[in-house]
Amino acid sequence: MSSRAISAVIAVCLAGCSSMAVDQALDLGTVVSDPARYDGQQIVVAACISVVIHGVALLPCGERAPYVAIDEPDTGRSKFSQLVSYAHKNMGAYPEELPVLVGGEFRAIGMNGREISSISVERFQPHQGY
Repeated sequence: MSSRAISAVIAVCLAGCSSMAVDQALDLGTVVSDPARYDGQQIVVAACISVVIHGVALLPCGERAPYVAIDEPDTGRSKFSQLVSYAHKNMGAYPEELPVLVGGEFRAIGMNGREISSISVERFQPHQGY
């Protein structure tokens, strides 16, 4: 196979992988409305970033709650670091101005009668078009 053909195959695969993530992304509002259903699962969510001086969290776009914490995955922190860096570069922006796709393990943890959720950041990309 020629190098040109290999490059074409790689480009098609990358384009397909990128669009698959968008097609398979769950709205974060859907996930947080039934957190037990997604607990422990690897998912991709469409969300917006809330960045304040005290930290970075995800929330459903167009909403101000509930917040979903972001965690470093066990497998490495490069995507987590990219998301935090992106958020800090855009500090002061409204969450709706920072739509993202985030993939990782979702966790729903009950604490003092409240549901607290988090997602490990194993995949991250800024996303437009919400």
